[in-house]
Amino acid sequence: MAADDISQAADSGALDDVNVAAHVDVYPNINLKDLEQEPGPSLGKRKNTFAETARSSLQRRHSTLGPKWHLDSGTVVEDVLLHAGLELTVDHPIRSFMIDLQDRYTESLFSPQDWTEIKSNLPPSATYSTEAAAYLDTLKDIIQEQDIISVLESWPRDPEKAIVHGCVASWYNLIKMDPSPFVLESILSEDWWMNNAWSGTRLLANAVPGTYIITGEATGIDSTSRRNNKERHVNITPQNNRKRMGVRADMIWRTVVAPVRDWMIGEAARQWDENAGKYVQESIFKVPRQLHDILSARSQEVGGAHRLRKAWTTGMIFGGPVVQRMSLCWGTEGTNVTRFKRWAPARIYSSLKQLPLSLNAARQLLLVRAETLCLIDEYDRAEQDERKEKWARSSSHDDIEDDWR
Repeated sequence: MAADDISQAADSGALDDVNVAAHVDVYPNINLKDLEQEPGPSLGKRKNTFAETARSSLQRRHSTLGPKWHLDSGTVVEDVLLHAGLELTVDHPIRSFMIDLQDRYTESLFSPQDWTEIKSNLPPSATYSTEAAAYLDTLKDIIQEQDIISVLESWPRDPEKAIVHGCVASWYNLIKMDPSPFVLESILSEDWWMNNAWSGTRLLANAVPGTYIITGEATGIDSTSRRNNKERHVNITPQNNRKRMGVRADMIWRTVVAPVRDWMIGEAARQWDENAGKYVQESIFKVPRQLHDILSARSQEVGGAHRLRKAWTTGMIFGGPVVQRMSLCWGTEGTNVTRFKRWAPARIYSSLKQLPLSLNAARQLLLVRAETLCLIDEYDRAEQDERKEKWARSSSHDDIEDDWR
């Protein structure tokens, strides 16, 4: 596997209440050095196939990077990641010039002063509306079944309230099932959980013109573009013209009218297990790399990373009744290295009395929507600014030609 195909990991945080998103660092129980010594089946297979071609790819990628990120101490971030990436024998985010802000191995590569600088100056977290927050407040005190039924009788028009309403309706149906799906978690398929527990995710793009939530193993546009562009760059001799497909995702937030663009992705599993190979692979490599592809592609379209420094691109991992949110950004410095974090998992609970706890999962969906809308808004503004600057440059060039004539 070439280094450019490598995806990376993330971190966690917690949401304290409806109105305030409090960042709580929760370090994953995954030590990359341990993985290198005792790889699981999928990682071991990758370790055996990672050859000199991968290291050459990493060096080639490093040589084509734009201006490097120099920290106050003089440390060049891209150079540190390159040297560490050449030594590793397992897949890791640093091989794609991505930094997991809660990865202890990556932190160990830098001095405390450098690491503090790397973790600073991140974009602010987006928030959902006060109306949605108030709606959540009205639900968190409900524990009687009749009260839930009364709430579900009317469907709110507000798109954010509708997401919460859709979640609660799905969860009420789960609680009423016999036998309980929460007992059968590992038996039921990931499709079953997505259709019955997380149907509210289909409402995330509501009231956003031209966009839809695409489900069912859709191929990412930007990972497809990256793979094919890399193939043409690496192979300078004539090659088979067969198109290489990008990475598939279980959920993609996509603008479906031309030009087609991706904004958010999600991956699903039948159960939640942070030690399972599927979770490790998707949380450390697959989801972050796709978010990196999305942010890189959108940035290139509007003139560079500096245009989207205020935005996060967001993804989710689902496992049975559990969801975890991931966020990736450029930050205020650097044009080659992205930084990402993982938030604390949120769970759907198996009784009406635990509905206030389950509502934290609905909050995560609202925050995914808020961050994605922020990315789309920042992109639209950057696109307009880029057009104005191109027009100004063109007009200036025409004036110079007129003077010369």
